[in-house]
Amino acid sequence: ARWPVTVAQYRAFVEATGHDAEPPSLDARASHPVVLVSWHDARAYAEWLGGQMQGIAAACLDHVVDDDARAFWRAVADGTLACGLPSEDEWEKAARGTDGGRYPFGKDITPALANYRDTRLEGPSAVGCFPAGAGPYGCEEQAGNVWEWTRSLWGEDFYKVGYGYPYRRDDGRESLDAGDDVLRVLRGGAFGSDLSNCRSAVRYRYYPNDRDTHSGGGVRVVWSPYL
Repeated sequence: ARWPVTVAQYRAFVEATGHDAEPPSLDARASHPVVLVSWHDARAYAEWLGGQMQGIAAACLDHVVDDDARAFWRAVADGTLACGLPSEDEWEKAARGTDGGRYPFGKDITPALANYRDTRLEGPSAVGCFPAGAGPYGCEEQAGNVWEWTRSLWGEDFYKVGYGYPYRRDDGRESLDAGDDVLRVLRGGAFGSDLSNCRSAVRYRYYPNDRDTHSGGGVRVVWSPYL
């Protein structure tokens, strides 16, 4: 997705489904990225959104003339693409492109490009405030603002990585059925992060049932053939 999920978007999901939500997650400004959501909450939102979009996909095909857009809606309609949380490699590819840049926007970071510690906003900012910080595929705010959940596993030990690199999709790290004692990876840094922790390769981790994550627990969705 171009931006992280906003409070307004997440509120629509909660109101439509009755999903339990931490009250502070809905009390922030509507245009801010939603935070204080668990991995399970984030995944439930993505699956709900996917169902909503699949329901209108056939109708969209009748009105879209752009070839790429038609291909997308056709894949949504037939289930070739599903909506969910990005894996680490999907998230990082969106941020780094083919050049492997340190940040989505290149080798250096400044307050004009992202909401991080040096920007001194001391809290999340409305999505779309840093268009100059877009990555190679047009995704914004993948550096700073709020940490974002991925569907990838870190491992069982907070201080020792269980699933390292080189990345392998088939080594179990993309299991959606792991227990709540196995940590999941977050990416992107947050408003309180220093410049080193906003790098596209940095991994954070938290337990999937915990909503009180460090500066985030934010959501960004992906349409993927691997879900």
